[in-house]
Amino acid sequence: MQDKLSVEQLDQFICSLTGLGARGPVACSVLELLTDSVGASVDGAELSGDLSGIVALDPAMTAGVLSLANRGGGRGALTVDGAIEKLGFDAVRAALLAGQGFLVAEYDQSCDIGLDSEAFSRHCLAVAIAAEKLAGFAAIPLDPVHAFVCGLLHDVGKLVLAQVAPKSYCRTIKIATRYQGNISEYERDIIGVDHSVAGLHLARHWCLGSAIQAVTWLSHQPGEAIPGSISDCAMVEIVSLADTIARESNVGFSGNFKFVRSSGQLAAQMGLAGDIPPRIAERLSDEVEERMGALRFGSLAQSAEAYQRGVSRANTELGKLNSQLQRGKAQLQTDADALGRLRRFVSSISPDALLPETLRALVGAVADVISIEPSGAEPIIAYCCGQDTEGVTLVIADGSDSPAVRTAQGNPEFDAVTNGSNESSAAEAMAAVLGDTGVLRQWIDPGIYAHHRLVCRGRWIGGVLSPAEAPDRERLGESLKTLGEVLSLMLAMARGQSRAMRLSEQLAGAGEVLAATQEALAEARTLAAMGEMAAGAGHELNNPLAVISGRAQLMREKASNSEERKTWKQIADQAQRISDIITDLMDFASPRRAEPDVVDVGPLTEEIAKAFTASEDSVIRACEIIVEPLTEPLKVIADIAQIRAILREVVTNAVIAGKGRGRGRGKVKSQVRISAEAGEVNETVLIAISDNGPGMDAQTLSSVFTPFFSAQEAGRRVGLGLPRAQRYVINNGGRMWIETRLGEGTTVFIELPRAVK
Repeated sequence: MQDKLSVEQLDQFICSLTGLGARGPVACSVLELLTDSVGASVDGAELSGDLSGIVALDPAMTAGVLSLANRGGGRGALTVDGAIEKLGFDAVRAALLAGQGFLVAEYDQSCDIGLDSEAFSRHCLAVAIAAEKLAGFAAIPLDPVHAFVCGLLHDVGKLVLAQVAPKSYCRTIKIATRYQGNISEYERDIIGVDHSVAGLHLARHWCLGSAIQAVTWLSHQPGEAIPGSISDCAMVEIVSLADTIARESNVGFSGNFKFVRSSGQLAAQMGLAGDIPPRIAERLSDEVEERMGALRFGSLAQSAEAYQRGVSRANTELGKLNSQLQRGKAQLQTDADALGRLRRFVSSISPDALLPETLRALVGAVADVISIEPSGAEPIIAYCCGQDTEGVTLVIADGSDSPAVRTAQGNPEFDAVTNGSNESSAAEAMAAVLGDTGVLRQWIDPGIYAHHRLVCRGRWIGGVLSPAEAPDRERLGESLKTLGEVLSLMLAMARGQSRAMRLSEQLAGAGEVLAATQEALAEARTLAAMGEMAAGAGHELNNPLAVISGRAQLMREKASNSEERKTWKQIADQAQRISDIITDLMDFASPRRAEPDVVDVGPLTEEIAKAFTASEDSVIRACEIIVEPLTEPLKVIADIAQIRAILREVVTNAVIAGKGRGRGRGKVKSQVRISAEAGEVNETVLIAISDNGPGMDAQTLSSVFTPFFSAQEAGRRVGLGLPRAQRYVINNGGRMWIETRLGEGTTVFIELPRAVK
């Protein structure tokens, strides 16, 4: 490859991919079993069991058989046994012998695809066995057999890359082995995409199921990087732990040498006992060899001859299918009219259409087919069933220019899997879909309406409600039979588009929460370090400071003149100041646990205001403290001593900020206003303290809660007041923030839990 592979090119390759070309003893064993079974009078159930047991040892063939079963729609097969049961042994045998790409005619080890096929299969089998055992320990019950399949296919993307770019992948394996690194990084650097992306796209195109999609995509990601909205998160965690156990045990070869976390750490994150990974690892290698020992080995030359006979026999079956296709050609001609309507339907919506737009177009198509104009008396309704906790989306066409869109609560017992007829009475169908069918009665009477169900891959995706006495109702039923899968698929795609948009919004919100959490963790670590530093400093410095202070006071008493007494007093005062700073720092880093009580906000703010008014400090006394009257009694749950300290500190800062500076022309008396009100959105009380000072610039505002930062002149304050006040607020279950404008003053907001009346 001259250029790196793009995701679009990867999709094109996967669309043309019919199989993953299995090699090695597993392929030879399947070949022998299939060729021996042609024309043999052997019990079908026994043959199915033998075939399932061998296929389940190889990720390439397992993926192929599951894809063969699931691409046809209906209830999805999660295991090899389920796939063979769904298709039937004869159909699986015919498909494999017809060269669906799951097998090669010869076992040729010289065919270098970059991976040691046998060692890679052993690694995948080890992960599958470990995942099967771990499924029993999951917090959410998981099917061990399904966990086995997910573990077996977790690295299936490597087979895709090895097939699309064999030389480049061989180089990738060699470099990853040489540098003992993360193979995903080298895949992206050399090929352009990694095996996680390749596995995800293969699993989607081959319809391997949501769990396998999630596992192939996310099993190598750290747990905290997996979105909570992923429905198969538990399976991803189980397979991730199983992969780590297999690689730590050196069973097989995965091409990856980097461990994000050890198996013990992953088990601890999942809440599992620490002895579980070692117990699984102890016999993992032996169990892999025991399962591989069950393979059938025979003459490759004879197997090749039997393979050719099987292909010839399969060609006969394919000839019968061709005859059936010829008969279907006539039916396709009959469907031309329906396809014309489909073209008009598709042209009426945009490629990125969301659910409401698609449902509106669907209603228009139905009205066209049955030749009826929707009206208020006889509206046509199209709906889409919700997933999980989502509601049911309905579009009601009543002849207006813009059909109404409504969301109704879904029936919590609704089962989307269906194998029955696509038609049923409207009353019966909507009773199954909706939590309350009364929502429909404002538009229609379900008892006199016809219902046409839309089914996508065996799942009830939505439907149409039309008047039972429509002029061409029979024609609508025939058209929906012909176009039902296509219309259902487009409806499912629109629903997926809507869900993807919501997921993106959730991820964006989760990113903000993660950033805030990381910031909070960093702050917590900083505070913890400051607490340790302050405790150590207090222990180491307080003793010498006490000696300095005591000696300074003693020398002051012995001083012979006032100048010496002044000097010794200054030394004693500064030693005490250092001790006070250390005490303040310890109180900031590790504040006393709050002792909450019911505190009446009105009397408390009055008390704080009177204390400042009676101050002996001329600057403080010169400031006018205004307490706004409360419109209702307000009480909070808080530690009274800490709340006093908070208000005292904030008011002190406000008084100092407004000193000699005010709004308007010239000097005006500095003012501080204290007000309180009930919170608007939750049970809180909001206290606001405003000054008419100069305000703060952006740089100062961003640093006001940083310890030791102070915008005042040097020597005035140490810069712990507001940070400590904020710590007290948080300590009492509240929050604190500041709004300010240059030249207009500053307001500090303190939000605290309100006492229940």
